[in-house]
Amino acid sequence: MKYHSEETEMSQQEQATEAEIRELKDGIKKIVNCAGERGLNIREFAIEIWENAVLRDVHYLAFSSLLLTSVTGLEGEACFLHIEEMIAATLSGDLETKQKAITMMADGLVEYNKPLI
Repeated sequence: MKYHSEETEMSQQEQATEAEIRELKDGIKKIVNCAGERGLNIREFAIEIWENAVLRDVHYLAFSSLLLTSVTGLEGEACFLHIEEMIAATLSGDLETKQKAITMMADGLVEYNKPLI
């Protein structure tokens, strides 16, 4: 009986994780669609992504992680640690790191959109 309980708990956790992932993907789609509707160029969109990631908007953080992975190959925890370091530097006024982050977001957007080109 204990095994069944653990199995049910794991299934509920997996469902919650899948729901969270779907919600993040939906949020990213809305971000992309909104930017397209507003006619943002890649640089403007990269700035918007980074500024909102710095503000800890979960959808923009997820999107910045996706973009950073496409540019650097960093994944998972390594990617998030890199983002956290760049956010901390940006918040401390490090303009060079902020510009580097924005450039990485722009480069990531180019990679992200390659299938559409």
